[in-house]
Amino acid sequence: MNGFSCRPIGLGIAALLMLAPMAAMAQDEMAQEDAAPQERVTVEGAVQKVPVRYFRADLATEARARILVRRLDRAALEACGDSTAIAEDLRRVIARSACRRDAVMRAVGDVNDPTLYRAVNDFGLPQ
Repeated sequence: MNGFSCRPIGLGIAALLMLAPMAAMAQDEMAQEDAAPQERVTVEGAVQKVPVRYFRADLATEARARILVRRLDRAALEACGDSTAIAEDLRRVIARSACRRDAVMRAVGDVNDPTLYRAVNDFGLPQ
């Protein structure tokens, strides 16, 4: 024996062939989003206004709407003054602030989509 072993590669090729259509579908979805017109909502806080771009497809499912709510929330934190350059105590105050909650809710109201309203209700903004 020469020390080489021969392994069947048929399973690996079969797995690749099965994944190819899924990759093509994901690429088609991304191409559709790229072709779709972007929309923008402005998250306005006490410190600044932060534009957030989104696609109508971001509102198609509640899972995607939750992702958009997280993006709006990050923009709200920024709009209310959150920055890595400020003290941690101040960052915690901003995270619990009415400024953050109100900024997200104004942006959600501007988008005015029932799926986004459901997603933000489950998000857990400070009261």
